[in-house]
Amino acid sequence: MTDPTARRARRQPARVLVLWFLGAAAILLSQVDALVDYAAILWFSAIALFFTALLAASKQAPSPRR
Repeated sequence: MTDPTARRARRQPARVLVLWFLGAAAILLSQVDALVDYAAILWFSAIALFFTALLAASKQAPSPRR
């Protein structure tokens, strides 16, 4: 019959490895989330610049005479 503490000691490296991979996955997912946030900021900034340029161009265009 094997000692339960010896059995627990054998399983410990596997638990550490699983926890390490879970931590690495959490860090990578947080980085992906940050990249998605940056992409959204850039996207909305591009839309705002487009409409600002459109508004400026419409104000500079000569109005048609009746």
